Amino acid sequence: MAYRSGNYSAFYVAEPFNASALGAHATKDFCYYNMLRAWKGKEASFPFNDSHDKTYNVRDGSNWETTLKPRLRERLRSSKNIVLILSTNTANSRALREEIDYGIKP
Repeated sequence: MAYRSGNYSAFYVAEPFNASALGAHATKDFCYYNMLRAWKGKEASFPFNDSHDKTYNVRDGSNWETTLKPRLRERLRSSKNIVLILSTNTANSRALREEIDYGIKP
């Protein structure tokens, strides 16, 4: 088994994504995730080892079954914990449910 050192961040991103050029980056929950990344960038000792940096990025419009889901599971497998980001804009979504379900299985 691989060493699990990452912090996996699970957050809601509305679909379809914001029509602006920012796409998912403009959603409220994603902004909170980016705050964690900014804190880590400012202070190296901040205890956040981003699992999303461990695999290559995917595009907003990527296919769920063939691209997104396998990539998220790979990131979850290399993580020691899940940071679940919830806001007033968080909604029930298939992706978020599957991330949580897969992440809590032994």
